[in-house]
Amino acid sequence: MHKTLTGGKTKLFVAILLSVTILLPACGTSPNQISEKAGSSTPTPTPQPQPEPEPQPNPTPQPNPTPQPQPNPTPQPEPQPEPQPQPQPQPQPQPEPEPEPEPEDPITCDAGYELINEICVEINALIVDTNLRSIYQEDAHLYFDSFNNLGAFQGSNYWYDGYPTPSDGMLFPNNFPVLTTQFTIEANVFFRADDFLTTQVIIGNDLKPGKNKNNEDRPPTIVIDDAHQIWYGFGYCDPTVVDECNDDDQSQIRFVVDNAITPHAWHHVAFTFENTELRLYVNGVMVHSGNVPAGVTPHPVAISKLGHWFLGKIDDVRIWNVARTETEINNAMTGPLQGNETGLVAYYTMETTPDFEIKDVSANDYNATMVDTDIRSEFFNLPEHDCPVPQGSNQCPYPTINTALAAVTSGERIYVKEGRYSEFVKAWKLNYIDQDSETDFFTVPTANPAIILEGQNDQVKIDGTVPVNATWEVMNHNGNDIYKAVIDMHEISLLAGVKVENVISLFVDDRYMIPAMPTNFTNPTDPTTGNPNNPEPGTIWALRLQNPYWHDLGYFPGELANLDFEEEWSFDASTSTLYLYPSQNYIPTSSNVRVRVRTEVLHFDHVDSFEMKNIHFWAGKFDIHNGSFIKVEDCRASHSWEHGLHGWEPSYDYGNKIFGGWYNTVQNCIFEFVNSARPLQMVDAMFPLWENLLFQYNDWFENGDDGYVYTSGTNANYRGQGENCGNPTLCENTLYGPPVIRYMTVNQVFNGALNPGLHALVEYTRIENQYLDQDGSGIQRTTGNATKSTTRYVWLINTNRNGMRLDSSCSGTSAYVHHAVAAGQKRGFRLKGDYHKAFHLSGYDNRTYDISLPHNKYCGTDKVLPEETGGLNSILLNSFAEASLACVAEPCCRYHDGTNCTGYVEGTAVNADSSTAVQMESRLALLSQGVWWGRALNEGYELPYQHIHTELADPFIDNRGRSDASLIEQFGADPFESEMQDYDFRPRKGSQLIDAGVVIVGVNDGTDPTVQLDEIFPDPVADPDWKTNPLPHNVAVTYPGQNRPYVGEAPDIGAYEYGDTVYWIPGYRYPHPSVPIPGDGAINVPIDYSLVWNWPYKKDYAGTTATVTVTGPGINRTETFTYPENVFFETFLPDSTYTWSVTVDGVSGGEWSFTTADDIHPLRDVSRDTAVSAQMPPRHDANLDVTDTTMAFIQFDIPSSIDTNTSMYLELTPDEVTAYDGNLTLYKFNYGEWSENLGDKNIGSINITNELLTPLLVMTSTSHPLTSDTTISFDISQWIDDSGEITFVLGTDVATDDISFYSREKQFTDGFTILDGDGIYQHGYGPQVGVWPRIRFP
Repeated sequence: MHKTLTGGKTKLFVAILLSVTILLPACGTSPNQISEKAGSSTPTPTPQPQPEPEPQPNPTPQPNPTPQPQPNPTPQPEPQPEPQPQPQPQPQPQPEPEPEPEPEDPITCDAGYELINEICVEINALIVDTNLRSIYQEDAHLYFDSFNNLGAFQGSNYWYDGYPTPSDGMLFPNNFPVLTTQFTIEANVFFRADDFLTTQVIIGNDLKPGKNKNNEDRPPTIVIDDAHQIWYGFGYCDPTVVDECNDDDQSQIRFVVDNAITPHAWHHVAFTFENTELRLYVNGVMVHSGNVPAGVTPHPVAISKLGHWFLGKIDDVRIWNVARTETEINNAMTGPLQGNETGLVAYYTMETTPDFEIKDVSANDYNATMVDTDIRSEFFNLPEHDCPVPQGSNQCPYPTINTALAAVTSGERIYVKEGRYSEFVKAWKLNYIDQDSETDFFTVPTANPAIILEGQNDQVKIDGTVPVNATWEVMNHNGNDIYKAVIDMHEISLLAGVKVENVISLFVDDRYMIPAMPTNFTNPTDPTTGNPNNPEPGTIWALRLQNPYWHDLGYFPGELANLDFEEEWSFDASTSTLYLYPSQNYIPTSSNVRVRVRTEVLHFDHVDSFEMKNIHFWAGKFDIHNGSFIKVEDCRASHSWEHGLHGWEPSYDYGNKIFGGWYNTVQNCIFEFVNSARPLQMVDAMFPLWENLLFQYNDWFENGDDGYVYTSGTNANYRGQGENCGNPTLCENTLYGPPVIRYMTVNQVFNGALNPGLHALVEYTRIENQYLDQDGSGIQRTTGNATKSTTRYVWLINTNRNGMRLDSSCSGTSAYVHHAVAAGQKRGFRLKGDYHKAFHLSGYDNRTYDISLPHNKYCGTDKVLPEETGGLNSILLNSFAEASLACVAEPCCRYHDGTNCTGYVEGTAVNADSSTAVQMESRLALLSQGVWWGRALNEGYELPYQHIHTELADPFIDNRGRSDASLIEQFGADPFESEMQDYDFRPRKGSQLIDAGVVIVGVNDGTDPTVQLDEIFPDPVADPDWKTNPLPHNVAVTYPGQNRPYVGEAPDIGAYEYGDTVYWIPGYRYPHPSVPIPGDGAINVPIDYSLVWNWPYKKDYAGTTATVTVTGPGINRTETFTYPENVFFETFLPDSTYTWSVTVDGVSGGEWSFTTADDIHPLRDVSRDTAVSAQMPPRHDANLDVTDTTMAFIQFDIPSSIDTNTSMYLELTPDEVTAYDGNLTLYKFNYGEWSENLGDKNIGSINITNELLTPLLVMTSTSHPLTSDTTISFDISQWIDDSGEITFVLGTDVATDDISFYSREKQFTDGFTILDGDGIYQHGYGPQVGVWPRIRFP
């Protein structure tokens, strides 16, 4: 070992301990090359399951060594207020995700250079390269810090300061001899000064020295005090200080030597005692001597501990039973001992025994035990290399991240070359911002120049695993050929730096292996195509297993008897034998197996102004406490926590965590395979930012019985004082630090999804496929988290329980929710409390409530019991609910109790006994507020309710995700041509939702008002007219023009606007264009269609453009789009295949394709009584009835791409032919655009139709016989003069005729919901498309 000692002397030891010249294999490019593409430092997740539309399967984020962070993107939108002639897109997921596009011809830089803006420049940073560790000689030392072996900080952790009380130490054995009349104690010491820990014991026992008799009877002791003094002796009083020692204290002597030592440097310290004289040597020079009375010797107490409340490093400890002279000390301190020198009692070079004790290399075997200490290495030169010590240069890099952290200063950058860094990265008060506990409590600190820790590329791993070098042999077990190996636990401990006694997790070629269990399942890290309604067989998602670590299930994971399935493993700690049943592609070798050795891979405490970029946290969590201006970006966190880790009990404290501080950011990161823990949480953090985060495949066991829902989120983000500060909404002078959460996806998880924090803004967030089996929610906001919060532009799909819930025993007030979709769960929107504003919500396919603003769990604006009636003052506008709408305020409540809204209580029972006039009044009142409710549109509220699906372009359909067998059991057939889910929630052309809403300032009128928080959420008590006042509810926009202007005469109902040039797609954004709409490989895409994609992630979208190219029959078109526009309007030829691509900043999303349909369906089809002239409310009828008083209207829109000179056929399918005795006439309706009505009259009024109908074809039962369920076809090309809208009308002239045809609303089983054989609720929507009216283009 080579240590530079203060005073210029050096010490060269042969590296006895760690033959740990660890050369970890590099991944990807050579360590002497940097192959990068600028502008793409974002991680890419593992493949997405079928419902996830993103097509990228390879976790290969593109590096960007110097990304320029822009926390507030300022894109340049181009709002389009005018309607477009094309219908809306049909988002669809990718059943087989495509590989991520590879950048072409990457630029390669020489060693020591990095790529910035397409130019190779010299790296201006402290360089870390584990691949060059072999150029150094290593010598081990004990490392003492304020963290225990599990990563927990030891000490008091105040937000403003904190202080350590380290538990680290080395314990001497119980039989260690007592030092008497003469001895020498010497060690190499490197200590760190600390303002609180002013007294640090180098050697002695576990009592802190003090000037009182509680510290008497000490063994020989050396102590550092006040960062410059050394106390040495064997007592508590200094005889050189007047009146400090009494006559009876002569055996309690210790001397204090000023200015004897300096922090942050190596020193050799020696303490000798001979008869009556005590001497202290520092770096071989005697700096003090003192005497005790004759006959005084140390107390008969043995030295018991090395390092007590000590911060720093200790090495080369030598204890003698002779008093060494100054010459002897000098001659030996720079070289190793033989171990058999005369008088040598114990000698510790920090070599370890097979049991991982600190070996006494003298002849006496007084081996010592480590407590929470690490073994680390000191690095120095080998003769064949020119690096005396690591310098952070390309030639002499730091071999570990920890060595670089020890050298870095404020404002510097650490550049980490690719490789695995199997070290526990720790720091305390690095770049620390000092704050006062009183005056700075409400004050934003001033940031220091940031320290940046940046990975070269995505192959930089801070790794909680170490390699296993073992010989594997095949054996037969349970009838299978498995592999076994005896592993060297001592070698594993050396690599880990701490004692490892068991195997927690096993990886082969970085693939997770499964602890053997009685129930077998496929590898849970594999992407799944299932969903909560139809989980993939053989997966953990289908089996819904209880957690065997926390429940007594009669077995424990990893038992050899249960090893009977591929990729299962078992470990016998008594024999150190590892057993593995490998799969074909993951056969263990001596170089591809790794085991997990720690719970954390990074822990920072009171570290400020620190940024981490392009780091993969592997098999261990990160934990950051009480730091401000922390940024973690372009990262990945895999296997952060494992089931049963160390056998700990359940706790919400597990998982990746940032605690405290101001303005901390996690940006552009992926969190996956995190079990029994929160994937990410921020606690007590002010103004945190979560941006572009993907949470996937987390939590693998059901959580119904253990009571824990491991939800990611933020909480306690406030500063408050006063007696009520336990409830921040009641605290005096509360200061809030609202979080911002955007571009976030949670997919395929058992755990909870998101708890946003106080006053949080959540936008562009997507929660999907949440297998939650507790009473939770996709987005859960309790009292404080609901009050004055904003949730906008979100999808909540298949979250199992609640999509979004405002909840608590006393729910909050003044939440603002707009532009949100909730489909496929038990409840869609469950917004308890009062004074909420809910606009543009789309709720459907939910088992109980689609939208609910109920009365219960509300305690008034002071949020103190007893309960009051809630929901009376909440506002619901421009929203649709399919089956269930429950609310208390006018006019929604009229559906429940007629006209007496004040008497409304439960909000669930629908009053079907109301008069027809009251029902009509209620419908019109709701529609006047832009609220469409499917059940209320039925006369008498009868079932089945009207399904919203046929009003939308091509939305997610809950039933589409079910198994074929389940669908056939319910409907008699599979109603869906493809299993690919679609995500186009916009109104289709001709929808009842178009232009049916109301204008809301700052929401749908294209304005971006900038107002203060109190203006956004006025005090409902101080401002009783808040509902009728202008509504400036917008919080700060993410980019100008974010609030889109409505298109047409009025805003649309629901979360999307027909004809807009922007289709917002929430969730994680990839480093390249993604989410093609229609999905790649889609079939039967409408001919008149608009293509949509999602933009890649950027921190700043200003000036960003996309190039879109579409090719196929009749089309070869390239267009440029400016952010945020992403809708490509086009019409296509029928039954044709097209390819298209999107490129942004030179990066393509790949080539996508789709095939168009060979037909079109009606925009509208209705039957109308010709004897009624009044307006009719919008309805969905499965049949088009034709009698002498009823006519059927069928409206189509012929796409402009269709050649009207070619053949086209109108096809209709009869349902029932009760009587067909007269003439059935097909008319052309000579009126352009119409909706359910024509002006203020019924479209079927005889006064209108006689004037506007032109007969085209007269049919009789002879010329055109009709049979139920047998399609008839008419060549209509002779009547089509041009593209555009055309309406056909069917009528009969005989009073007794009664014929019905199927409409475009026809469904299998007519849309009734059921309870299946397992008692599970199943939606009734099953479109019978084969019998819908259509125009076919052969």
